[in-house]
Amino acid sequence: GDAPAGKSAAAPRAAHSVKFVRTEDTGLKDEYVTPMFDVTWGPALAAFSTCMESGNGTVGPSLAAIASDEEMEAASGNAAEAAEVCLNGFQLAICTAGLCGNDVARSAFVRALENFSLLGTGRLMEYRHVRCVQTLLRLGRDDGELLGDSWEHVFRALSEVARLRALFELMARNDRAAAAAAERRRKRLEEKAEKERRAA
Repeated sequence: GDAPAGKSAAAPRAAHSVKFVRTEDTGLKDEYVTPMFDVTWGPALAAFSTCMESGNGTVGPSLAAIASDEEMEAASGNAAEAAEVCLNGFQLAICTAGLCGNDVARSAFVRALENFSLLGTGRLMEYRHVRCVQTLLRLGRDDGELLGDSWEHVFRALSEVARLRALFELMARNDRAAAAAAERRRKRLEEKAEKERRAA
């Protein structure tokens, strides 16, 4: 359908491109924003973390035994939506902490985000874990000036992603080499069988 009058179709897209930038301090940050953030960042981190941990995309066998396909699909969709809300909250909290100069809060949020990515743990990653990695890397790209000492987590994630990519490329190269060797072996066996057939 058409966009409502006064609203363009590009409005939702523009909302996602909002950036935090440093501006001249108006005094409102120190008077209102910083005290409110100092009080709320801990509970917000706990809420986001709990939601990320409980929003497991892989539904357990006990629920799978009693839930219908529609219910399973709804549960998976709800988990994905909850993860997206949490990741948005993480990103906004990290940026707000950077703007307010709250290094402890910023470090806590970035560290939690890195932990939820499961990078370097050897555990199987689900979609929400990949989204954590993407959010962490996007923070480095878009809001790097607000990260301060928390850059180390972004670099660690980037390093792990590069390692996984190199590992994937090595495995793909080995798979191609193994497939080529198997093809050569198959051809040799076919040629040998053909020679034996002719000799007989």
